[in-house]
Amino acid sequence: MVDKDVFISYCWSNEKEADEIDLFFKSKGIELKRDKRNLEFKQSIKEFMRIIRKMDFVILVISDEYLKSFNCMYEVLEFLKDDDYKERILPVLINNAKIYGIGGGLEYIKY
Repeated sequence: MVDKDVFISYCWSNEKEADEIDLFFKSKGIELKRDKRNLEFKQSIKEFMRIIRKMDFVILVISDEYLKSFNCMYEVLEFLKDDDYKERILPVLINNAKIYGIGGGLEYIKY
């Protein structure tokens, strides 16, 4: 088993895609950390989000729903607090995320 801590950040409406990614990594000997699997009963969600910063890598499953989710943006902001976050992000882009083209990302600024 590969000894890396990897968290997957996704919107629950994209759970099917997250499950597929999870299965792929599991086949390679890496068990992804997921809120639904690793967030313990009565554990502080804020504390759980801080744990993300300690992960070796974070997979961001970026979709339209993800970019409009307060909880997902909170996860991202927690991770971005570390100076070396760029080397640890593994982005997965779902086609419905409108981030390309002229003004593509502007609609997400309010989120």
